[in-house]
Amino acid sequence: MKSDLFYQAALAIYAVSLVLYVIRFAIRKATVEAVAWGVLVAGFLPHTVAVAMRAVEADHVPWSNLFESLTFIAWTMVFAFLAIGFWVKVRALGMFLLPFPVIGIAVALTLDADQRMPAPLVPALASYWIKIHVPCVILAYGAFAVSFAAAVGYLVKTRFSGARWTAALPSAEMMDLIAYRAVIIGFPLLTFGVFLGAFWANEAWGTYWSWDPKETWSLITWFVYAVYLHARLVAGWTSRTTAWVAIAGFAVVLFCYAGVNMFLSGLHSYAKS
Repeated sequence: MKSDLFYQAALAIYAVSLVLYVIRFAIRKATVEAVAWGVLVAGFLPHTVAVAMRAVEADHVPWSNLFESLTFIAWTMVFAFLAIGFWVKVRALGMFLLPFPVIGIAVALTLDADQRMPAPLVPALASYWIKIHVPCVILAYGAFAVSFAAAVGYLVKTRFSGARWTAALPSAEMMDLIAYRAVIIGFPLLTFGVFLGAFWANEAWGTYWSWDPKETWSLITWFVYAVYLHARLVAGWTSRTTAWVAIAGFAVVLFCYAGVNMFLSGLHSYAKS
């Protein structure tokens, strides 16, 4: 597929950006961070082109199978990081976030040829709901990935506050704020996505909720981030504790996205292929 060439280009450029971010921490040169950011922006362009081309090649939305899902969720992670990076001018967190889109695209490109080829939508996915439910949830995952990166950065900064290499990171207060803002963006998207998913389930399977493993773990994900927001806004937990909640939340996101499909079976089992 022609789109594969653009995915490969995006992967290569993202990998270069990740290496530059690692070098930034090793030699503590701000100019390296600026170059790493510029390379990341450059990689996002072919990635965006690839997603658009895949939609044309498949003749449907480009998130209907494992290959498309992996490459699209990688796109949302980079998009969310770039958006917040342009917003608050904090860009050093790429070292903690970029491994996920790099691994996601790399895994997608190593799938068997029949798994990478576009195919007609299975009956369960041949619905207009796929155009709104799935993007809401995956965009939320992208925001949660940024929250994870900021939470890791916060813990690193506070744990190794005297180390020279942590000077490359923003202040602990700024990273705590970024983690919070990312959840503020992602939580409504996840809420809306789960809400829409219930309507889709009723249309497809005749029930709004069936405690399918994917539904159950989506609800668990929602509760974890609800706890995060409650802890910050009401309970007055320390920033260190809420950082761990953000990290745990993203671990739940990863299991909900990949682990459920790998280890559990249910109405969403078509997502394994």
